[in-house]
Amino acid sequence: MSTVWVILAVVAVIALLVSFAMGPNAVWGGATIGTVVGVLWKLIGRTNWNVAIKVVVVGTLLGVGAELVGRIANRLGGRA
Repeated sequence: MSTVWVILAVVAVIALLVSFAMGPNAVWGGATIGTVVGVLWKLIGRTNWNVAIKVVVVGTLLGVGAELVGRIANRLGGRA
């Protein structure tokens, strides 16, 4: 994997560790969906494991984005 993917993977792991204490949230949902899609893609599509790992990383980071959007919406909703 290239350096960019290693950095993104580290950010994803840190996000998972930080969000662990918050209970079920979008970060873990994104990681779960990314894991399922990545493993299925590996098994059905006959790709290498790097692709599956990248799908998990992208799913986790999308979960981080969804969690941030939800928090921003909650803050803006309270002020309206």
